[in-house]
Amino acid sequence: MLKKSTFRFILLLSIIFALSLSACGDGDEVSSVPTAENTPTSEPTNTPTEEPTETPEPTDTATPEPTETPEPTDTATPTRTPTPEPTETLEPTETAEPTTAPTSAATTAATVTAEATDDNGGSAFPLPLPSGAPASEWNGLPIMPQAIAGNEGDGSYYYTVGASVSEIQSYYQTQMAPLGWSLLATGEGQNGATFMIFQNANGESASVSIFTVDANTRYVFLVR
Repeated sequence: MLKKSTFRFILLLSIIFALSLSACGDGDEVSSVPTAENTPTSEPTNTPTEEPTETPEPTDTATPEPTETPEPTDTATPTRTPTPEPTETLEPTETAEPTTAPTSAATTAATVTAEATDDNGGSAFPLPLPSGAPASEWNGLPIMPQAIAGNEGDGSYYYTVGASVSEIQSYYQTQMAPLGWSLLATGEGQNGATFMIFQNANGESASVSIFTVDANTRYVFLVR
């Protein structure tokens, strides 16, 4: 394709040729005007092509050198902790189980038994003898019908009766069972003093202590 400058040059020549024809007469010879075909066309000038600009090479980016990691210091080796040697465990000694449960009634009966006799086993009787009329029962505990005299003490009742030790024991074994009491234990104190321990379903205890006043009289001490 023709360039724009060449096209304008050809157009200018055409206009000049037309004007020259109009100025000449009919007899005038028309000088040959070089046609556009014979007209040398000017070679297109080489338009300088913009050379691509050089892309600047990337500068070397300084890579930060890694800092030196400090070497770990020597860790102190833990010292050996002495393991305590086990001490010998003393085995508990066998404790003899009591034949009867320790109750306040049993303790009172044993105390009264020890105090009711003297060291020589004589007839001296240190406990106060009752002087009042005997009751038929005390605090739910029966009293023998043959009782001679009786009095109430501090949490206790004591009376005298003309009966043997075996008769008193038999009486209380027979009378206490219907009242819900069961015989838990029996024992003997100094110089033939006897005590009986009873217990009911509620875990309550009662004691009957029997002492000899003389050949015909017994002293009965009730505790509940």
